[in-house]
Amino acid sequence: MSNSLESPGRKVFSSSKEENAIREIFYQHWEKMKNEMTRTSDEINRWRQKSIADINKHADQEIQTLNNYYVRQRSVFDESRRANIDIATAYVHHVTKQSDLFGQLRDACSKLEFQVAKLEMVKGNMDYIKVITVEDYTKKMHENSIIKQSTRTDNSIHKNVNSSPNPTTASSNRIK
Repeated sequence: MSNSLESPGRKVFSSSKEENAIREIFYQHWEKMKNEMTRTSDEINRWRQKSIADINKHADQEIQTLNNYYVRQRSVFDESRRANIDIATAYVHHVTKQSDLFGQLRDACSKLEFQVAKLEMVKGNMDYIKVITVEDYTKKMHENSIIKQSTRTDNSIHKNVNSSPNPTTASSNRIK
């Protein structure tokens, strides 16, 4: 941390009682600020550790999914390999002068594709911490209170308009 966390000092022995009283007040303010900064910094670090743990857990799950899929694909691969080697063996031992059939088999085997998986980036929402200044926070709270007051005023006007009796409807109800 920076040296701004160093104590501003509580008392100066060569100063008056009044000056030291002011120093003590500011020392207490500094102590609260320092403690708040430390608490907030700790909170950011807890968030960081949780986010890293969540990412690690997700990555571990994806690696396990990939591994499981690889195992399934490997059995398909092994079966295809075994079958094509058996065909090649049959060509070599049983079919004479059929090099063009072996060439076709070799070409077909070369064109086979075995893939495990592809990765796809999925955009998601991640909660993150943002440090805002007290001034910005106060301004935001003030704006929110203005919006709430405006909404309440609009709702009460709308309620009053809807609840006021309509003279035409009232008189026509009486006639019936």
